[in-house]
Amino acid sequence: MKALHILAAAGLTLGLLVWAPTAHAQYGQNYNHSRTQSYDRAYVDSPRPNGLLDGRNPRLRVRLDSRSQANHVHVYVDGRKVGDGPPDSIRLSGLSRGRHQLEVRPATRDHREIGVKTRENFYVR
Repeated sequence: MKALHILAAAGLTLGLLVWAPTAHAQYGQNYNHSRTQSYDRAYVDSPRPNGLLDGRNPRLRVRLDSRSQANHVHVYVDGRKVGDGPPDSIRLSGLSRGRHQLEVRPATRDHREIGVKTRENFYVR
């Protein structure tokens, strides 16, 4: 009888181990297929969300996905366009101390904004 309980427990455990990855893989497949993916996205490396920028030399560090059709970014702070250019050359100047909202939009050579807008808050000290 004890051997039967051990085999039943082993079978139950084995069944759970086999079942869990299968269910996860199925969820992953459905999840990936149901979402659209855009390569036209700008990633903000600095400032981090709710991060601090030095008010004397505020430099924005952005990168574009290598598969993007965009070749530069348009930068908005507090809803106002403050610049555009290659992602690694954007400087933010004249910002007051305190909280600001940053928005970065990928753009093509003809300045058409495409893809996903990246929004985050940051602080100037």
